[in-house]
Amino acid sequence: MIITLSFNQPINVSVQPGDFAYFTGTSTSAGFNTSPIGSVTYIGNVTNVSSSGGTHFLAIDVVNNTLLPVGAGGTITINIPAGSFIMFSKHTQVNISGVLGYYAKVTMRNYSNGPIELYSLGSDVIENSK
Repeated sequence: MIITLSFNQPINVSVQPGDFAYFTGTSTSAGFNTSPIGSVTYIGNVTNVSSSGGTHFLAIDVVNNTLLPVGAGGTITINIPAGSFIMFSKHTQVNISGVLGYYAKVTMRNYSNGPIELYSLGSDVIENSK
């Protein structure tokens, strides 16, 4: 079952199909919106992100969500209260960052006329074959 959430504000540009969608309720404390720790609820997998006429849509597949209760007749009840904070996370096996492969080539050039100091240079490596 696919549900569609609509927003008046743009959706984060990093959201893409395959991401995991979550929500949490918010409360106000000293003028700031906060959410209680441990109250994040998994909604499902994002299947589509779109916009039309100033409204932004997030389609979410909730069928494979084992955390949502399945009611009589196989219906899934989702209660996302108004004002909830909707968030997403990336699949860690697909969306990794870092250098991939057996080698990396780096070229650094100094086009200034005077000396220049390189404060730091760093890298991370992710093994992608065994």
